[in-house]
Amino acid sequence: MRANDDFLKAALAPHLAGAFAVLRPSERASKAGSMADSSVPARRLSEILLASITALAGAGEVEAACRLAGQACVALRCSEPDAARRFDALLHRLTPMLAW
Repeated sequence: MRANDDFLKAALAPHLAGAFAVLRPSERASKAGSMADSSVPARRLSEILLASITALAGAGEVEAACRLAGQACVALRCSEPDAARRFDALLHRLTPMLAW
């Protein structure tokens, strides 16, 4: 299982780092346009990541899905609290499925 975690981290890290860069408040404030314009990509990325994590859990990788949901929740809690709540809710739905 640990090898799977390492593989997922290595495979997803470049993609997630770029995705969450869009969500940083400092970058959002420096861009021209309204705050509403920049929240559209953030909302869409959250939806994509939620669907991906849900699919990962459905494929039997519940522990990896929980770890990613928790990381996403922490990463978004200040900049995008609504998105963070969705990841928190997903994490609470997934944790009963863990087979520790």
